[in-house]
Amino acid sequence: MAYFSPILAAQLVGLAIAGVSVTLPTQLRDAGLPSSLFAELDTTQPKPALSVTATPTQTGWRLDFETENWIFSDLCGRTDQPTAEGHAHIYLGDEKIGMATLPFFYLDALPYGSNAPITVSLRGPDHRVVVYDGEVISAEITLPAGPV
Repeated sequence: MAYFSPILAAQLVGLAIAGVSVTLPTQLRDAGLPSSLFAELDTTQPKPALSVTATPTQTGWRLDFETENWIFSDLCGRTDQPTAEGHAHIYLGDEKIGMATLPFFYLDALPYGSNAPITVSLRGPDHRVVVYDGEVISAEITLPAGPV
């Protein structure tokens, strides 16, 4: 069964990139999101996987991203054929809080009252959301608010 996050879907609405035609996964198409937001990987390629862990630091958290079949890169630009290479976008609830071109990200301590999950999604060089066989490649973690 494909994973679909309404929070991730809401985050994607404002990210349309014009002029790129991709296949839109059924669940995302049914949510009414434009296909230009997504980069559907060829299923003859190995499926990327993503998990996220958090380690406390003196001022917040270090998020580490473990991936399979994915290459982190700082290259940006349009690609006609999506590949398993790019970066990650990091969200706290509905708010984008950063981008990672390496498999880690430093996050300040969360303000009290923050109980929203942190969502990490893989993005292609053109910032489209990476999708494989109808599944958005993303991971989620919830951290405690306040000082670490």
